[in-house]
Amino acid sequence: MNKIAYIIDSTTLLDEKYKQLPIEIVQLNVNTETQSFHEDQLDDEKTMELINNNKGVKSSSPSPEDFLCKYNELFAKGFQDIIVVPISKGLSGTLQVANIAKQTLNDEQQKHVHIVDTNFCNYANANLFDACYSLISDENSTVEEILNKFEEVIKNGTTLFTVFDLKHLFRGGRLNRISCAVGILLRIKPVVKMVDGKLVLFKKFTLQNKVHTFFMEEIEKYSKQYDKVFLKVVHLNTDDQYNKLYNEVKEKYKNVIMTDITKIGPVFTVHLGNIGIGITLTGYNETK
Repeated sequence: MNKIAYIIDSTTLLDEKYKQLPIEIVQLNVNTETQSFHEDQLDDEKTMELINNNKGVKSSSPSPEDFLCKYNELFAKGFQDIIVVPISKGLSGTLQVANIAKQTLNDEQQKHVHIVDTNFCNYANANLFDACYSLISDENSTVEEILNKFEEVIKNGTTLFTVFDLKHLFRGGRLNRISCAVGILLRIKPVVKMVDGKLVLFKKFTLQNKVHTFFMEEIEKYSKQYDKVFLKVVHLNTDDQYNKLYNEVKEKYKNVIMTDITKIGPVFTVHLGNIGIGITLTGYNETK
């Protein structure tokens, strides 16, 4: 049995191949003024219904008890080490909560809980898992090897996203009212980037083709810099843009491993909306 288990939060959406691995999920929450939901209680339709029918829809972190329960369950099952990979501390208190729960364990157990500060979130954290999959899925891998690989791919990573509905950025406080109104009038396509673990308005384009060109330039940089590149594309109701990107990447870059997702989950839908496209990249050079 693999003696290393993992804990992620519900904003990281892993694909089917991870179901065979010992990965536990701690839920974030979506809150209205009168109700609170775990992410796994909401689908896309219900999330948009909450956003459209309520003011001030927000998200919140899990509780320390949520993490402590997972720690105790995994140690009771015989796992020797637990690697925790939460959403960036710049966006959520989830990492801090995981640390608070860790401090309640005994001294020996604390030595075997490893909380990874990725400075990324959502589909970017999923891409980091993809880049580390060969080690994660190998029962002979040591916790040191896995943590070192996470550190490498985190250092090499970048995440970019464009939204088509600026109202969500305004509601989340990342865009003021005037900028939102001007942006809608001019049909601005803002590119959001993860910088030091936070979402930052990085560039503004008026044409979607400019966004596509910018994304392709980033992919080309990675293709030239690393032997093996992991590219994950999230596309929300933007199939045309995704297909264009997919075809161009497949034609040009043989060292790019490309995957995609079509959902970002309720928490990020609250903050970014349900129309947009983004890329996240990491890579490494093969040891000779």
